[in-house]
Amino acid sequence: MVTRRIDMNVSFGGEILERLSRMKLDSVEKAYPGFLCEPPEIFNSARHAYIVSSGHFMTNGVAPSRHQHNLRMAAPKLYWICKNNFLISKLNEKIEKNFLISIEQTEEGGTLTHSWPPVQYREQQWPESEATTDPLWSKRRRQANKGTYQQAVVPHIAHITTNLPSDIASMAQTVNEDLARFDAQYEGGAPFSAVLLRSESSASSQIEHLTANARRIALARLGDNTRRNASLIARNTMALEAALQLADDLTVNAMLEMHRALLNDSDPKQAGRLRKEPVWIGGHSPVSAMFVPPEHSTVSSSLEDLVEFMQRTDIPAIAQAAIAHAQFETIHPFTDGNGRTGRALVSAILRSRGTTQNFTVPLSSGLLTDTEQYFEALNAYRRGSIIPIIEQFVAATRSSMANVQVLLNDIETLRAEIYATAQRKTKNLQIVANLCVMEPAFTVGMVQERGVALSTAYKILDRLVERNLLRTESKIGGQSVWSVRVLTDALDAFAERANRRS
Repeated sequence: MVTRRIDMNVSFGGEILERLSRMKLDSVEKAYPGFLCEPPEIFNSARHAYIVSSGHFMTNGVAPSRHQHNLRMAAPKLYWICKNNFLISKLNEKIEKNFLISIEQTEEGGTLTHSWPPVQYREQQWPESEATTDPLWSKRRRQANKGTYQQAVVPHIAHITTNLPSDIASMAQTVNEDLARFDAQYEGGAPFSAVLLRSESSASSQIEHLTANARRIALARLGDNTRRNASLIARNTMALEAALQLADDLTVNAMLEMHRALLNDSDPKQAGRLRKEPVWIGGHSPVSAMFVPPEHSTVSSSLEDLVEFMQRTDIPAIAQAAIAHAQFETIHPFTDGNGRTGRALVSAILRSRGTTQNFTVPLSSGLLTDTEQYFEALNAYRRGSIIPIIEQFVAATRSSMANVQVLLNDIETLRAEIYATAQRKTKNLQIVANLCVMEPAFTVGMVQERGVALSTAYKILDRLVERNLLRTESKIGGQSVWSVRVLTDALDAFAERANRRS
């Protein structure tokens, strides 16, 4: 039997073990990630090759996802135990191919390195001064949030070679082709594109625990400010619109414009401005946080590097969007709104690469099916693995497109029900029907803008209210308003399906 040892980073090691346990290896019939302490247990067999781990922090081959920096300096090992050197080399080749890592072979074993750079960390002190602590905190909380913490140092990625494993590259390419094929059906503009954009806005906001029903969001778009969450989600729609308008010019300024559109009402002082202060994710301070993004002085150069990465064309678009999104979230350039802006950036990248030209993929609705896996994929990216976030985006796209198909059927049913309210399908009825399948709520002025006389508009709309297809709302800005009952119900059903785990 031949044993080869590979030293590795704890966080990345757990992920490799977990994936190896699911991967079919030509030279390995069984893979055993274990909960073992030094010295490692050796399985003595002439037939099988086994993979075992050492290190008390590894549970069933999966490293903890929280507080990764607390374990960063540990030195776990993997042991390749095979019948001979030939099997060792074949196993190394398979692992390198599937995990985007390189193994430098030595007489004893080898050193595992990432082909995608993990986030590094540097130790910092908190609080910077007593003035930064909350004077209302108890002594116990003050002590718990005082001391050293690990702040991220984000690597630049613009020129890193990205050779995806064949199965991942194939999945990404297939999804790209599916999206492009669907998009091509609606050359010149999909009639439901506005609805899908609103769906993406709502789902992206829901990941951040901002929820409101479709009717309230639609009314907020028209100027109803009585529901805060609905207004915030409506602003997210504007950020998405800005992202798509700027898709041909993806720059740092474009990102600032997306952010400004998102937060201009709720936080005008920070809207469209890069942060000038420390931020952290989770906890009451950097000391108790799950993740501390990089020093604010590095944000601008990191974003410029990200822009350069987004201009590449050697990576499948969905994979590029996934990596860019994860890098953006790791940089965390703003004090608030990073998640929603980062997901708007995804739509802009897909538009920029030409994958989608006529509609917005409500990818966030797919991510909603398992937000825990989405956040863990972001953690894995920071540990040096791009595969999980790409897998999440591929799965989310497939899930969202299946959901979209149901929504489109509901929209076409609505159009047919509107036409059924009259004996003839007049031009004015067609105009109103098109408006009703595009806008969940609208004013009488919006009907007039499309060329329908006021008296005719009221006649058609009153008939649709009688048939229970429209709902009369309170006036906004002095104008009569209607919401499209069937469309808002369909959008709420879309959101409910997105929330349902597959």
